[in-house]
Amino acid sequence: MIRRTSRIVAAAVLLAAGLVGVVQQPAAAASWQAVPVPLGEYRKISSARIQVFGPDSALMYAGTEPQICFECTVRKQIFQWNGTAWTELVVPPNAAGATPSYAGSSPSDQWSFAATGNDYTFSAYHWNGSAWTDRSAPGVKFQTDAVHVVAPDDVWVAGRDRTGGGFYAAAGHWDGAAWTFARLPEASKTNSPEAVRRISDTEVWVVGTAYPAVNTFRMNAARFDGQTWTTVPMPDGAGRASVVNGAPGDLWITGTKLTGGTGPMCGITLRSTGGDFTRTDICGDPAGTDGGVWRTDVVKYGADWYAALQPRWSSDKIPGGALRRWTGSAWQGIAGPFPTTTNVEALEPIPGGGLWMVAEGRDAAGKLSLTGPQVFRVTGALG
Repeated sequence: MIRRTSRIVAAAVLLAAGLVGVVQQPAAAASWQAVPVPLGEYRKISSARIQVFGPDSALMYAGTEPQICFECTVRKQIFQWNGTAWTELVVPPNAAGATPSYAGSSPSDQWSFAATGNDYTFSAYHWNGSAWTDRSAPGVKFQTDAVHVVAPDDVWVAGRDRTGGGFYAAAGHWDGAAWTFARLPEASKTNSPEAVRRISDTEVWVVGTAYPAVNTFRMNAARFDGQTWTTVPMPDGAGRASVVNGAPGDLWITGTKLTGGTGPMCGITLRSTGGDFTRTDICGDPAGTDGGVWRTDVVKYGADWYAALQPRWSSDKIPGGALRRWTGSAWQGIAGPFPTTTNVEALEPIPGGGLWMVAEGRDAAGKLSLTGPQVFRVTGALG
């Protein structure tokens, strides 16, 4: 079983910059082609995120581990798709002994972030297609939890300001020459950013979790209008926010409803089309003992929005499966690459048509494979 304790942190996780609204409308029924990835002998994917830059250009940031292990050690690996095969790339210097956050806007504009040392010194490295270059901010104490790379001169990070031993929610921006950092409104030791997303020059979002009391969790969001950060009220209810995505006038924030062991976790989806957020939950089996939905990502493919669900445990069974389509009022379960698709680690549209997917599931006999999630190239319409 895979417990969701290791993850690749990203700017919202699962979506390449600028792809929303530019993929073609799918037509024919979906076709799933498994594409091998050189993970290493007897290794499997434990977490993954794919960024797509064109039909023959993509990057995958993956955490991998032995197929069978008791105290699993996760290895961070980077793979590049050239239109024919996935090949492994060299990891940056700040990946050693750390859990880096990766993101990029193209194969020649990749970034790696980590906090180094006991004082959480901010470390940033940039890949130009041939070498990693240090782009850190000297003396800054910042723990990066999320990244969104728009362009080489437009990079956003969210995390915690660790100055003086503090633990304060903050955001940073790279303009091509220097870094600037700012604490978020109501920044305190009880706010934890999880995702950052630049929607436009006047709309940047950071979402995460607030802890107003012991064992109390609330979704938390802040918006930057180009000048000032302000707190945005979230709908009532316990939960943590982990993903933000969308376009001007159509924003999604997703997260997890934490139940404190009284039932399965639910995936939370919040949508705003210019007004207040409306909430729709996706829950595990209320009569079962499964952990439920641990993470929900959303992506636009053609004219529709799709949800990729990750369970708390790889053995969990989410009613309706781990792949959903938004009908306009509800999340409808749709067919995936397996008889029962139980986990979708990544779902990314490809400009010109198709998607990349990292998923695992059960066979017709209800058994999970020890080889873990597989990478698929998808063509045609989902659902």
